[in-house]
Amino acid sequence: MFFLGLFLLVLLHSQHLVDILKEKAIHVVELKNTISDSEKAEILSFLEAQEYIVPSSVGFIPKEEAYKSLGLTEENTSLNGGLNPFSDVISYQLLSTFSDRDKLKQELQVLNGVEKHYSQNIFYEQIKTNLLRLGWVLLILAIIFGVLAFALIYSTLNLQLYSDRFEIKTMELVGAEDDFIVKPYIAQSLRVGFLSSLIAAIFLIIFYVVTGASSGFFAEILQFQWMFLTIVIISLVAMLFLTMSNKYLIKRYLSKQIRDLYN
Repeated sequence: MFFLGLFLLVLLHSQHLVDILKEKAIHVVELKNTISDSEKAEILSFLEAQEYIVPSSVGFIPKEEAYKSLGLTEENTSLNGGLNPFSDVISYQLLSTFSDRDKLKQELQVLNGVEKHYSQNIFYEQIKTNLLRLGWVLLILAIIFGVLAFALIYSTLNLQLYSDRFEIKTMELVGAEDDFIVKPYIAQSLRVGFLSSLIAAIFLIIFYVVTGASSGFFAEILQFQWMFLTIVIISLVAMLFLTMSNKYLIKRYLSKQIRDLYN
């Protein structure tokens, strides 16, 4: 159940992770050295007016700040003939729902004072594919451990029903309905299923809390509603699996003749 829960978490969070990476990507407009203040203000106003740009992400970065960020000083500038090799730039970030970046680039290129436009090259679909591959690995582990758990549960239930076989047949002979005979075993399977899902949920919550606390980036990715949905799903799977297994085994004993019970 734990590995199944991890698979569901990866599957449910994959698109959200891609959306966050899209919104964190920095897009840069390089300005001409001959740009005027009015042209600069026009570009800033144009970007701030667009609904598909992340609010408050538009920022002007002068070339002097870029030079200082590399640890260079005025002495280095004088060695370079007194020229700063950088240009003034305007940076911004796009909302993940916006997809027509080429159109935006064309609109920016025609504005006065714009030299070039750059975007971070992030392979979003490849990231999503790799996450899904990780998810499938977790699903395979869940299936392997599920098969082992099924073998153990099957053997345990078989032994319990074998020891109760005469009691089951006696109840059947005195007129007890199948639902009445099956009811206590189903109740037991539901308790075991709930307990197993509860243990898996505790480990998943610990994983959720530790991962979110270890990094602000992961804290932004992880969403409580997906964790809640994952716990609900693994709880239903665990209880349904055990209930169906119990019903199948009990039906086998109900269909046996008395002479078969001694085998």
